[in-house]
Amino acid sequence: MQIDMHYYGTYAMARAAGLNGDIALRIAEAAQFVDDYTEEDDVETSDGALISYWPSGHGMVCDANFDPADLDKADPHKVWVTFHFLPGTEGTSYQENMQCTKNSAVAQEAIERVLTRSNEPFAPDLWG
Repeated sequence: MQIDMHYYGTYAMARAAGLNGDIALRIAEAAQFVDDYTEEDDVETSDGALISYWPSGHGMVCDANFDPADLDKADPHKVWVTFHFLPGTEGTSYQENMQCTKNSAVAQEAIERVLTRSNEPFAPDLWG
């Protein structure tokens, strides 16, 4: 997705919701991170946990030299399902389960997990 929605659209919505500029900026940056992150990295947290980041959807980038034969069939599942379109899991087949549905259990659980951490210093990053 282009930066105009992930970043600017998210920032505008956060400001319209009454959040201050610094918080809105963090939320917008987190939303844009989904598309911009292209480097593999390991980060050790202060409590010794290791978080590994890897670009998940950048194999799908198309340019003038694009060859459809180079597509990896798993690419859409790596980025779109994980970050963009949560599966509804309300069907009887794989295809039906992967379809987005309004207020799906997966979406509700994700929202609940984020809301329970609203007082954490990293909350705006989760909101994005």
